[in-house]
Amino acid sequence: NTVPPLPPPVAAFSVSDSSVCEGTCVNFTDLSANSPTSWLWIFQGSTTSFSTQQNPASVCYNVPGTYPVTLIVENATGTDTLTVSAITVNGNPVAPALTASGDTLFATPGFSGYEWYLDSVLIAGASGDFYITTTNGGYSVIITDSNGCTSASFPFVLNTGLTESAVN
Repeated sequence: NTVPPLPPPVAAFSVSDSSVCEGTCVNFTDLSANSPTSWLWIFQGSTTSFSTQQNPASVCYNVPGTYPVTLIVENATGTDTLTVSAITVNGNPVAPALTASGDTLFATPGFSGYEWYLDSVLIAGASGDFYITTTNGGYSVIITDSNGCTSASFPFVLNTGLTESAVN
């Protein structure tokens, strides 16, 4: 009674996220058929140029572009290679500019999300492209673009000069 030979492997994989923002890391999962015994991953455009792990984790991309991923698998009866344009890296938006008019701060308009901060603490409910201030301090905003990528403003120090003074 002879056991038929194992067929050659068929390379296949998945990625945790195929469209990311610059500076993001992703994980790859081997989905290859026919029991491969070795793996060679090639990650163009990544800070990790290659890996021999079955399921490489924390593969990071810092430069916008679309990058191919190659997986070469092997078992006792052969090899298979799969190359896919698997990763699109979106650039982070330019840091928003903050301007003031009276008690209102304005951020660069046109983004899908805004989070305002006072002295590095999130201001609950402040989610528009402007914020009406209620106190002096260091204000900043984090914007989110349509790709889900973010950028933070430089702090804007608001000092209205309002001080209480005693009148005799």
